[in-house]
Amino acid sequence: MNAKAHESLLRDRRKPLRRHRAIAADLVGCATFALLLLSPPPEAYGKALDPSAPQLAEVAALIERHYVRAIPHDSLTAAARRCFAGTLDRYTTYLDSTAAVEFEREITGRFGGIGVNLASDSTTGVFRIASVHPNSPALHAGLRAGDTLITVDGFATRGHGFFDVLVRMRGPVGTPIRVEVHRAGTPGKLLLTMQRATVEQPTVHALRIADSERGRYLVDEHTRVAYVRIESFGRLTPAELGRALAAVRRVRARALVLDLRDDGGGLLRSAIAAADRFLDSGTILTTKTRGRQDRVMTAHAGNETRLPLAVLINANTGSAAEILAASLQDNRRAIVVGSRSFGKGVSLDLFRLKRTPGLLKLTTSISVRPSGRPLERHIPGMGSEQGGVWPDSGLTVRLTEQEERRWSEATFQMMLRMQAVGAAPDSTPAPRDRVLERAVGPARRRVHVARESGVGGIRCGQQRAVGRRPRSAQGRSALEGNEDA
Repeated sequence: MNAKAHESLLRDRRKPLRRHRAIAADLVGCATFALLLLSPPPEAYGKALDPSAPQLAEVAALIERHYVRAIPHDSLTAAARRCFAGTLDRYTTYLDSTAAVEFEREITGRFGGIGVNLASDSTTGVFRIASVHPNSPALHAGLRAGDTLITVDGFATRGHGFFDVLVRMRGPVGTPIRVEVHRAGTPGKLLLTMQRATVEQPTVHALRIADSERGRYLVDEHTRVAYVRIESFGRLTPAELGRALAAVRRVRARALVLDLRDDGGGLLRSAIAAADRFLDSGTILTTKTRGRQDRVMTAHAGNETRLPLAVLINANTGSAAEILAASLQDNRRAIVVGSRSFGKGVSLDLFRLKRTPGLLKLTTSISVRPSGRPLERHIPGMGSEQGGVWPDSGLTVRLTEQEERRWSEATFQMMLRMQAVGAAPDSTPAPRDRVLERAVGPARRRVHVARESGVGGIRCGQQRAVGRRPRSAQGRSALEGNEDA
């Protein structure tokens, strides 16, 4: 099923579905929920089901026809039972009807809600409003970032799972919702009533450190290195990235940092479209599907930026984010900085089941990066122990466990600054980020030396649109180049 058919299906759910119709043939992983840094485990999407014989037969037929590798006929029923239990492989799982609706909403990036991002504290079980979207029901009703969420339509949120709270916040457009919150410095509780509206979840963000557009995109004005973060890959991500790159051009940045850390993935087609914005030519990805010819996805002429590029990754960079990072690395368009990525290199299809209310998320193909190496490293026989994306030579930055915790908290605070509405610009120094420093630190030092010696600007080597990678990055910045052409 192609992307247009998938989007048409999600727009009009009244149309009948053909049996076993694939909902998203280009799905890779799941988009993260709100500000969570990790995608929820399969059990977060729905309850376990004790399937009947007809239900097992239906799923067994799908496995026999579509699963990434052949399973003996006499083992298909057992494999189907493992699908419902979420144990066929690391990624295949069954989503019940409620979870399926939420999953589709996350992937499309559009749903009926009030326009807030939620954050939860796993220690205390408390939920709070992380950020409020512009021109949203929440903003008009008076909700603010930092408010503690107490009840949703009378449902006490504390101690409940993230999914339980999320499904109560969302609902049909136009329906009323009452939320009770506590606000620091305000006695008592606030009860706010509003109506749900169509919400589009942003996935691409820029730094928010000043009122000016320049301050929003540049790490600092001395190096003129711009920063853009992709949180996940949804339907709207390519368009959001295009707007961010246009803004980066307007502020006359000299280089760009693309942060994919803690990006758990999303739609394959969005990752391909994102890569195409940076590449003029070359292979982006090859997918291998049992019984079919390999599908090779290539870049089209005419990219949107020729700026020198550094991509930041960590152990939670997965799936679609790895596809983007690997394509830029293998085509020598970008330097990769940080630590080894997660290593999820399979694609999944979603099938709406006829005999079971819900969806089956089934592993159907293997992803191979342009160099010919597989991305997958977790499923035996489908990949390699060397799978995933590795930083370039000399650009590995290993954080201690304490640094990882500090960085995660700093990232959360940064996301609040990125999305907060009506907040004053944050002029305080950000917590230390050694990965970002490794990408741009030497460039800062060169600016300082150039100014002291009276040299007007940075003396940088030429870099073609394909971003030729140096033989060794040791002792130099990941970002070198000239003005954007």
